[in-house]
Amino acid sequence: MKLAISSSIREETDRVTGTLKKSEWYAKNGYRIRLPAGLDPGRRYRKTDIERAVRKEFHKLERDAYAMRLRKRFAVVGKRFQAALDRHSIPHLKTYRVRLTGYGVGGSYHPPDRIVVNIARPVGRAAKTVCHEIIHLIIHRQIERHKIPHWDKERIVDLTMRKIFGRAYHVQDIRGYSKSIDPAFKKYFPDLKAVITSVTRMTDNRDVLLRDG
Repeated sequence: MKLAISSSIREETDRVTGTLKKSEWYAKNGYRIRLPAGLDPGRRYRKTDIERAVRKEFHKLERDAYAMRLRKRFAVVGKRFQAALDRHSIPHLKTYRVRLTGYGVGGSYHPPDRIVVNIARPVGRAAKTVCHEIIHLIIHRQIERHKIPHWDKERIVDLTMRKIFGRAYHVQDIRGYSKSIDPAFKKYFPDLKAVITSVTRMTDNRDVLLRDG
């Protein structure tokens, strides 16, 4: 499994633009976001203003150095990760495109093969963030098809990561009902499609209970 890593002012401008558009959703779901100095998530900006703010903070040599360290670390982490996916017959791509960013949240995924990782994270954690986002990409179609809620989706990914990396992987403090999917995961893993189908039934039942209650 290989990473094609990039970082540019254009990519960062797009990242900030997207983060600003989604800032209300991030706040509602408890995410902290990073923006260039002088930009406020509650305001709108012209693309030229965003690019100017990004350009002031963009240092190519620092990005290149980070990319080198991430490749080196992922050579170790990714080997273990790929071996686990292969052992469990979980399909994956040979190469994923990774954009380095200084903005937004810690990581994100963009089907079919793109991942964004925040360089504010130490390289070791960033390597596992890449793995986390790859799992998102692997299950994305099923998640969309079955309309799995956000935090249930995150729980599925976190439990998969815990299966692969054990307690060395920090599981998010998931809110609400999402931990209720743990028995389904335990029963059906590594068949992630079966896990998601089971979670769909649980979600439907949960919605009925909430409506009736």
